[in-house]
Order: sequence, then structure tokens, then C-alpha cells
Amino acid sequence: MPLNNISFVPEANDVIFIIGPTASGKTKAAIDIAIKVEGKPCSGEIINADMAQLYNFAKIGTAMPTQDDFNKVPHHLFAIAGSQKPINASDYRKLVEKKITEIKSRNKIPVIVGGAGFYLKGLFFKLREESCDWNSGDVEHITWNDLNKIDPQRASEIHPNDNYRIKRAYAIWKATGVQPSKCKPKFDPVAHGGTVFLISPEKTTAAHNIKKRAREMFDLGFIDEVKNMSPEDLGFGIEKGFIGYEEISKWIDAGENKNKLPELTDEICLRTIQYFKQQNTFIKNLVKKIDESAPGNFDIKVKRPEEVQPDEPKII
Repeated sequence: MPLNNISFVPEANDVIFIIGPTASGKTKAAIDIAIKVEGKPCSGEIINADMAQLYNFAKIGTAMPTQDDFNKVPHHLFAIAGSQKPINASDYRKLVEKKITEIKSRNKIPVIVGGAGFYLKGLFFKLREESCDWNSGDVEHITWNDLNKIDPQRASEIHPNDNYRIKRAYAIWKATGVQPSKCKPKFDPVAHGGTVFLISPEKTTAAHNIKKRAREMFDLGFIDEVKNMSPEDLGFGIEKGFIGYEEISKWIDAGENKNKLPELTDEICLRTIQYFKQQNTFIKNLVKKIDESAPGNFDIKVKRPEEVQPDEPKII
């Protein structure tokens, strides 16, 4: 069903979630719903659920909504942090809870949109380290290798540079003797009910959208954005996996060979398609767990964007 055919009347206490992988059309769907919900103009307000879009130094490459988008409907938690003060998933959940309360106090509907799997999961399930009792203790100098020795399974799920989660996981074991991998996430959603729109495009549709969006990003000045970033911001973005920034940085360092721009674009598109597949699987599993954890509390609606027309290019 085309996204522009989405229509429904939410309950008064609903929170609307629009989730899906990259380049699936979530931003436009969120704006359309926020404007049209209940048939009232601007009766919804959008809350960001894209980890990269929390940061103020990377806008083009993260497909940040445009100023025109911001003018159409209120947006929250976009470009609110710098690389020196990162926002972890636990902090993010607290920010979202505060925004939901604020938006509802204005008799508006919160519309949460994004595809950051771990951050989205944290809006429905308490993070694993928060599901067991623990205190910090002396874990300041704990490393990924230390965690790997006592719980290889949990260590395999955490990036070696994610010191916050490494220390929290190790602190659980030190305080309780329980391996953090044995602590199961507890279902504890930020809203007691609502509607979850899963935007799930076909692979060929997504590949087409990714290629089109990459060209648009370069036209908007993606290369200049990378050139103008501080070393700290660029390093942070690369460490966090912001797609395109490392590839463009290497292209710049190699002499900015314009003949290799098509190759650079293809490299970014390929990595984005791989990310799309990972996201799509994670989010579908998350939606399934939400439905199983609270049957009937959340109305799950699966939507597909319009398919690519036969005469449009496709990437396989």
C-alpha cells in the first residue's frame, strides 16, 4: 500500500511509532501522519529515533529532515548533541519519555520515527544491563577484553569502543555474580499502547531509493560536509558507523580523484544496502517481540512504499 494512503484515528493516549530500515520513506510518512492525524492540522509532533540524527555535525549524510520539513510540523530530538557529549540508549529513552509527556500536555500525538534498532528497542524493553540489579563499583579501567573473559557472549554483542556498555555489563557481574548475557530485557514500553507502522520496502525498491538518495546527498554537498568536519566529529561519526563519512574521508585523503566519484558512490550505496538488510531483519524481529509481549496493546501495521516503476533503474 502506498504510504500516502495511510489514514487512521488514534486513541487519545496513543503514541505512534513509524519504524523501518534506511531509505524506506519514514520521514515523509511521519510528516504526513503528524499533519493529518485525526483530520486536524498539525495534531502530531515528531520525535527522532535515528541515532545519527541526534548529532548536530552530520546532517546531509544522515538524511536529516530539511528546514522545510521542520517548518511543516514540530520536530524534537534532532541535532541536539555534539560528539563530545554522546547520547547513549538509556539517556535517549529518558529524553523521549520527557518529550512524550510534553507533547501530550499540549493535546498532541507523539509520532516517533526512525530505524536505530538498539535505541528503538530501548523504548519498548529495558536495556539488558538495567534488567538486573547492579552498582557501578570500581570498573573505571575495565576493557572489552576484561568483559570477554567473564562473558564472551555479551562481549560479542558490544563494540570494543563502547566503554559505557562494557562497564555497565561488567558491573553487573561484579555486583551480582550473574553474567550480563543471562539478564533478559524486560518489556517496559514508554507508552502503554499505540500504533506501530512498520515501513518495509522490497529489496529492489530500497536499493533504488538508496541510489537516488546518495546522488541527492552529493548534490547537497556531502563531500563539503565531510571536509568541514572537525577531526573529533569525523572520528566520532566513523566510530559510530555513520555511513559515507569514512568512505568520503578516504577519497579526500587519496587526492579527490573525480574520476573515482562513481566508484565512491557505489561503495557508499553497497554499504547502505548491507545496512538496510541488517536493519530490516532486526526491526521485523523487534516488532514481533513487541506483539508477543503485549498482544493487543500495540496495533501493528505493515506498510510497503510504492514499488519502483519498470523504467526506473534498479540495483540488485
